[in-house]
Amino acid sequence: MHLITHISGGGIDLKFADVIFSFGLSAELTDLWNPPEIMQQVVTWRGMSDQEAYKVFNGGQGALAVIDAADVKKFIRLAEQFNIEAKACGTITKESSPRVTINSKFNGEKVIFTP
Repeated sequence: MHLITHISGGGIDLKFADVIFSFGLSAELTDLWNPPEIMQQVVTWRGMSDQEAYKVFNGGQGALAVIDAADVKKFIRLAEQFNIEAKACGTITKESSPRVTINSKFNGEKVIFTP
């Protein structure tokens, strides 16, 4: 494991992104967990954009871990032994301009965080 970040409100752009940006890396998060229903309702009631929603809420993510692709299945099996749901949700890449791209589970918008 290379990195694990606890994702609280603002955790994707203020914690996870800051760390990977410091290494010049990007993340493509294509399959995050669905937000809890109450978060989805608040986003709708407030008329929030998906970008704002992921800045305010964790979107249903408890943590994000960066793991070598070869170790993902092993990591997921280990998490299951402790009754922790885990899945591969994206990829880490080296880009000329670091960014975190999220395929949002709120309203389907593409969310991009940059340094």
